[in-house]
Amino acid sequence: MMIGNYQINSTVFSKVHPKFRTPSLAIYFIGIATMLVAGFLPINIIAELVNIGTMLAFILTSIGVIVLRYKQPDLAMLWKKIQHCGIILLTLKLVTLELVTFKLMR
Repeated sequence: MMIGNYQINSTVFSKVHPKFRTPSLAIYFIGIATMLVAGFLPINIIAELVNIGTMLAFILTSIGVIVLRYKQPDLAMLWKKIQHCGIILLTLKLVTLELVTFKLMR
């Protein structure tokens, strides 16, 4: 496990199962934490948290692409014909507009 090698998190979670080669302790911990959250919170709060997490991941990925384009412009990119980050900025604006519209409609 690369995260365990960099010691970003505890080395306990980086230990892998000898037969299946999966981080079994981390899987058990996440499973128990998910079970507790699902047992104690109402479904509408869980749904909002999942939506917030998904949008946050999308926004951070879009920002990361923009930063990578400016810091390493000679890096081989998938979109060679796009000179500016207009499409990425447009998607960020649409996600933000969707967030605001969703909050105002409630």
